[in-house]
Amino acid sequence: MDPPFGFGRRDAVRIMALGDRDERYLTHREVDEALARFPSDAGAQWTATDSGADFTLADGVWLLPGSPYRDEAAARAAIRHCLATGTPFLGTCAGFQYACVELARSLAGIAGAAHAESQPDGEELVVTPLACSLYGEIRPVQTVPGTRLAAICGSAPFEGYHYCGYG
Repeated sequence: MDPPFGFGRRDAVRIMALGDRDERYLTHREVDEALARFPSDAGAQWTATDSGADFTLADGVWLLPGSPYRDEAAARAAIRHCLATGTPFLGTCAGFQYACVELARSLAGIAGAAHAESQPDGEELVVTPLACSLYGEIRPVQTVPGTRLAAICGSAPFEGYHYCGYG
């Protein structure tokens, strides 16, 4: 069980890494590695979706891979909080998929927008099973010159690992 979200230092940037940690998932072990590499003036902490976390304590929210979430309503609430307050948000894998659903609901007015994994009979499926699953695929990733990603990762292609069955 992850500790409650919060940091003792207020001078640090606080990132809520929201997801339901499972050491069996390679993506979650890789998130652990990424969190360990955060700079000293920033901190990120795993926070379970069913922890009742207070999103207002975070300077940014990273909605992590691994769906369905134990508390899908909390994941959607985190996205809505970021939209409403301008809090930086990053969604990776399932986190991005849930953001697509919430954006369809909140901004496009598609009240019945749904994710097929958790609501296969949903009214308006905006995230559906991929015709060709990418689960376990390793594909080359090429950054775009001049972007922030290129500044961080460089211009040389690198291998991207994909664990996705929905899109």
